[in-house]
Amino acid sequence: MEELNHTIFEAINATEQSHPFLLGFGEFAAVYLISLVPLVLVVGWLAGGDRIRRAFTETFFVVAVVLAISTVIGWLWPQPRPFVVPIGNTFIDYDATPAFPSNHAAIMLAVSCTFLLNAVTRRLGAVFLALTVAVGWARVYLGVHFPLDMLGAVVLSVTVAAAVAHWRDVLIAPVYEGVVQPLFRWLFAPAIRRGWIEE
Repeated sequence: MEELNHTIFEAINATEQSHPFLLGFGEFAAVYLISLVPLVLVVGWLAGGDRIRRAFTETFFVVAVVLAISTVIGWLWPQPRPFVVPIGNTFIDYDATPAFPSNHAAIMLAVSCTFLLNAVTRRLGAVFLALTVAVGWARVYLGVHFPLDMLGAVVLSVTVAAAVAHWRDVLIAPVYEGVVQPLFRWLFAPAIRRGWIEE
């Protein structure tokens, strides 16, 4: 498995002869695309209606669970990044933190899957899924992750998102209706009264 992982990594990993456009796009995707997650969640939360906020509450929950599990995996089974091995070429500065699973890919995929599993956010989920592929490719291309780190992120995020979606009436609905929704209405009461934000 490790040999196959390294072989696929070397086939994807950029070299000094790689086109500058690909390196630039790779850096944008690997470093900055994840910034869309908080931006979309905050804007959607304020601009969307009750169904959007309910779906976004589920998204917050899934991302939190995924990150918690990923952190535990990193503690119990720390795997090196390519530049620690060392193997391949690295084109962005990065700390030698545990690589498996990729947190960037896990977060993006957690958002994508949760959006896809909610009818009101399904189209947005398809967009995020395409962005997730770009992020996963870029982080291997620039030498900060192995393909196996991406596979781990896929298994983790898909499993958690599917489980939470299956149990959303138990896990999400009571929290949203009992805590999140009343708190939102209280915090944004003036804006809701003026019609700036939908209740």
